Amino acid sequence: MKVAIYTHSLPPEIDGVSRRFTGILNELHRQGHETMAFTLEKDVEEVRGCKFFHLEHCFVAIYPVKRLGAPSWKNFLSIYTALREERPDVVHCVSDATTVLFALAGKLLGIPVVVSIHTDVFTLLQKIGYSTFASLTCCKDRFECSLADGVATTSSSFLSNLHQRGINATHVIKTAVDMTVFHPSNRDQELREKFTFGNPNGLLCVFVGRLSPEKNIKELSEWVTAVPNAYLAIVGDGPSSSELAKLHGKENRVYCIPQFVRGPQVAKIMASADVHVSASEFETLGNTVLEAFSCGTPVVVPRASGFVDTVISGSDGFLYDPKNVEEASDRLQELITDPSLRRELGESGRRKTVDNTIERVVEDLLLWYEDSERLHAQKSSLRVLFGAAISFVACLLLVTMCRLYYVLEYVVLKWMGPSALVKDSTPRRFGLLTKEETTPLTSHVHLYL
Repeated sequence: MKVAIYTHSLPPEIDGVSRRFTGILNELHRQGHETMAFTLEKDVEEVRGCKFFHLEHCFVAIYPVKRLGAPSWKNFLSIYTALREERPDVVHCVSDATTVLFALAGKLLGIPVVVSIHTDVFTLLQKIGYSTFASLTCCKDRFECSLADGVATTSSSFLSNLHQRGINATHVIKTAVDMTVFHPSNRDQELREKFTFGNPNGLLCVFVGRLSPEKNIKELSEWVTAVPNAYLAIVGDGPSSSELAKLHGKENRVYCIPQFVRGPQVAKIMASADVHVSASEFETLGNTVLEAFSCGTPVVVPRASGFVDTVISGSDGFLYDPKNVEEASDRLQELITDPSLRRELGESGRRKTVDNTIERVVEDLLLWYEDSERLHAQKSSLRVLFGAAISFVACLLLVTMCRLYYVLEYVVLKWMGPSALVKDSTPRRFGLLTKEETTPLTSHVHLYL
């Protein structure tokens, strides 16, 4: 089978989506399938035997450090041209701002397009105070997914959430962990001593992930350090990094020097921890939980979407009521006073991940692709043309609105004074703002959104 995949994250970008699709693309290649990938990276690392097509990206002012594929005509032409020349059997598109472009190109070329949703953008926007944008995003997702030949996500609980929002997702993508990399043997005593500031008897709790407001990391640090002799290592980078770095210090029992780390280093950190902890309530799965399990490390995480699919409380970790941080602290207290309990939970988690192989993930994906091909073949030509027409109009409106948005942004910032302007003081076409240029915008976001 010839498979085209669009994912906004591939190495050197480091996050759950990047790790997931690096494994999928490499395994498809190993099994002899032909692969092509649309990506925002110019120089992709760690992916073998794949033909790459670079797309423009953009930054949205309400979340300026997160890249999205830009819904631009240049990107549409790049997508359409590549698909017309390569003629893949199926296109797998990770949902973001370019989804409608892939849907349009697929409809025009008669190629099945499937969509997978990996981020709970609806809850994220609500969390950071943009409920109106959350509702608009939900409408966008419903429309785009109605054009797809298949819709999937990463957990049963999030699948139910999508159904409640009117999105007809039908498939749950399995998640693999490389158990040769994420292994208890990677435990590093020197790393433990660094994270616990030299205390060999401290309970090392580790959070690994994006440092952003919706992760509730400051709250996490409060309930972890409420337990005597418990230390928290915060590993990652993101928009909250400068604020969280202020917590760093032996007196706070928090180690936080923000930086992204690669897979092997993440594995060493997870294996060296006594507990993996999180306070995030919007995960669609929580890849780090499975990585912790593979390292034989128990977890303490909220009873929320995603986590409830991976953790059996009392068996391989603990779930706590996210509104009851005292419960979370109590669970940590149990673990710090009972090393045998930590060991039992860790061994149980390790056994759970044995069957989560990349071979099983790709086998399941290929069956989903084949089902989507059959569904695509059953659709009438009239329906296909109608869908293409709707996609075309939606794409036109979306790109036009984005361009107007950045012109409005420029006008407002111009009115507010030169200190708030980007470097060359000119309106920007959507998709061409750099990460550095969006930085001055963040403190004024509430005035123009």
